[in-house]
Amino acid sequence: MTDVFRLDMLPAREGDCLVLTYGDDASPHRVMVDTGRKATYRSIKKSLSLIPSAQRRFELLIVSHIDRDHIEGVIEMLSDPELAISFRDVWFNGYQHLQNGDIEAFGGPQGEALTELLRRPGSTWNKRFKRRSVELARARTPIGLPGGLTLRLLSPHRDELLALIPEWDRDCKKAGLVKDVAGWREPLPSGIEGFGGGSPDVEALAAVPFTPDTSKSNATSIAVVAEYKNRRVLLAADGGAERLAASLGPLAQSEGGRFALGAFKLPHHGSMYNLSPQLLKLVDCRRFLISSNGSYFDHPQPETIARILKTGPGVELVFNYRSPETLAWNDDGLKATWGYTTTYPPPAQDGTISVNLLAS
Repeated sequence: MTDVFRLDMLPAREGDCLVLTYGDDASPHRVMVDTGRKATYRSIKKSLSLIPSAQRRFELLIVSHIDRDHIEGVIEMLSDPELAISFRDVWFNGYQHLQNGDIEAFGGPQGEALTELLRRPGSTWNKRFKRRSVELARARTPIGLPGGLTLRLLSPHRDELLALIPEWDRDCKKAGLVKDVAGWREPLPSGIEGFGGGSPDVEALAAVPFTPDTSKSNATSIAVVAEYKNRRVLLAADGGAERLAASLGPLAQSEGGRFALGAFKLPHHGSMYNLSPQLLKLVDCRRFLISSNGSYFDHPQPETIARILKTGPGVELVFNYRSPETLAWNDDGLKATWGYTTTYPPPAQDGTISVNLLAS
């Protein structure tokens, strides 16, 4: 038996589609987190089709939250008979879960496409949580999955689910999840500018004060630490830095002040509003993963990368796309000064990269 613990970041453009593979390499278990945009599903389907058909029964699908760059492709995938992929459980907080109900307490805005799919006969939905919400109060200890993987929930908190209720209908329409309503492109937040030419000034960028993300939908992200064979990866979705820090604080304290991670998939694709210096101080991690092609919001933002580099030498930055925002850090002078390395996919495989989580 050859053990595998691997994270594949698939070509979801500005979004996320992650596949975590673990166990016996000949017959592994898998967990999927999000599936990107509707427009990216064709590329993601091509990647998933490489998995032998006998292995397309995944242990879990986590739909982290309702932003369209995380959720649109789920609807395409679950509606696609050709791919024939299935899941023993699906974690997703629908409108009824915001109100502390279960899948039978169907209320609020009707017609969300994913909710309808998950209510089909034979579907499993939040089975581990007895059909109720996926939230911290219901997962105070790590959750074991078949094959030896454990998942420790870091987000969301009930307060964050409640806060989304007034905006659920609007955000579902933005994500294109309500029937006959197309998703729309959200304007760039004020104060964000595209990355300019020249080498980044790490000191100046790192000195930019941290301002937290105010998105209520992002705050409801299902964020987890996955652990297998004593190796850990943090999959942060679009989670808020303050919530992640609050959850990691006690864990870090129990390990002498810093929580050891083999890899950290950055929240919100490397947004400067989701990775705070405080959060970085709580983790002992040298490998940071960024999933984005830079569309819409120019992620990862240089302030985020600068904050990481300021944690000390030995950092590896792993990007699944070659973009102006990521290639700016492939600078020999910067690497020599700050003592970091970069990893990119081959040009012919742009958007897809595999990370061996068992490697040191």
